[in-house]
Amino acid sequence: GYAVAILERRGFGSSLEPFAEDSGECEKKNYKKAIAATDSDLEAAYYYFLTRRGVDKTKAVLVGHSAGGHAVIEFARTKPTGLRGVISFAGGRGIGDAGKICEPEKLLETFSGAGKTSRIPELWIYSSNDHVFEPKMAKEFLEVFTASGGIADLWIAPAFEDEGHNLFSLRGIPVWINRVQKYLADAFK
Repeated sequence: GYAVAILERRGFGSSLEPFAEDSGECEKKNYKKAIAATDSDLEAAYYYFLTRRGVDKTKAVLVGHSAGGHAVIEFARTKPTGLRGVISFAGGRGIGDAGKICEPEKLLETFSGAGKTSRIPELWIYSSNDHVFEPKMAKEFLEVFTASGGIADLWIAPAFEDEGHNLFSLRGIPVWINRVQKYLADAFK
């Protein structure tokens, strides 16, 4: 009962386009520039997908992982037509050398800004052993997002293998499937 599209943003996966989401050096992050590029890619794909035959234009859900998880949270703030849900797995961006988040206060500002206009109930999933975006940071993301008006449910899943950042994978499905199915059932009531 679902129509699914997988978007490879410019410069990711097998995309032949140059990387469009460069946010600069670790000490001088420009997350807004990266978000603008992401929004451009998501908007084009999202509205194209809604034109496809058999796609219900009133029941869309966005799902993303890592920078893609941050991307769907950010894109939801634009109030896309027909959007009913957002599922973000380990959402965030800006990891520099040595695995640290570059200018985390600027990254937090993006979550706060997204919460100001996003009114879609979202599901955020992080793992207790995510070494990229640790649960403490995920809770900070949620705090600033909801303080500015956003609606999200944060679930810290149990530790997953050696690196919880990889929870959004085929092997991770048994861990998160029930939580996602419940969220989708609620979104489409």
